[in-house]
Amino acid sequence: MRGSAVRSVFNTKHRETRTLSNLLAEHLVPLGRQTAAPKSAVRPVSRVWFDLSDTRAFETCIDLCLKWMQPRAKVRLPPQAWQGEAFDIADIIGANPARAVRIDANDGALWAGRLDYSDPEYPRTWITEFFAEKKSGSLARFGAQLTCVVRGACPPYEITRPTVARHVIETLSAEADGRQLTEAATLIARADIYELVELLYEPTRRLPVIAISETETGAMLISPDALARQIAGAAHVVHLSNEASWELTRTVGKKMSAFGGAGTPLRSRLVGRSRRSLPTSALAPSGRILP
Repeated sequence: MRGSAVRSVFNTKHRETRTLSNLLAEHLVPLGRQTAAPKSAVRPVSRVWFDLSDTRAFETCIDLCLKWMQPRAKVRLPPQAWQGEAFDIADIIGANPARAVRIDANDGALWAGRLDYSDPEYPRTWITEFFAEKKSGSLARFGAQLTCVVRGACPPYEITRPTVARHVIETLSAEADGRQLTEAATLIARADIYELVELLYEPTRRLPVIAISETETGAMLISPDALARQIAGAAHVVHLSNEASWELTRTVGKKMSAFGGAGTPLRSRLVGRSRRSLPTSALAPSGRILP
């Protein structure tokens, strides 16, 4: 009797323990699902780089980057940062992670910085990276790229370039493909078509060319200067006059022209074409480009 009672009590307690464990597990499983970190997706947004001809371009680029970084880091950057040296504030409470490294060599120097900024509205982080380079016998270079790390459901975002790229172009003399980069579109008249065609067919050209044309009345459906300000450093933006639009059509054909107020990217249509395939009239000096 006593043994049966002991077994009965043991079995009862065992059933109670098992039941409590099951209940606890049932409650913990959904909790674990809720707290599990969502998968991250790294999405490149934009990247630009260009040459700079100013004497102190390297130091100026670093200063412009730091002035852009400090308010977004939400803390004061350390003194060595303003001297162009390496720094790291990733471990400071309340700060958005920011850091920079520098490499000095006999023939030049390289500085690179990064800032991680958490989006205040959505579960995503914006990562902005920069570099400035100076090298003996070469132009200085500056570059910036923007990346978005998404963690969960987020609405679409606009494709933009880091604002500091605009600050650099506004402050220094920037160029790409042998052409100056500015915050305004380049106005192309009929006499300038030769230079535009030379750029289009330049085999070493790196940036696309976006042509904005006028309507028959000379009006603009797209503001060339507004577009140039938004994407300077990422493309060459040209404003074609009516006469220039027709001259471009006669020179390179309708498939590579822009007219009637249209905006046309001209890079992809010229890939694989060589300067030798240009019409003879396009290779003449600009004053000779006549019908």
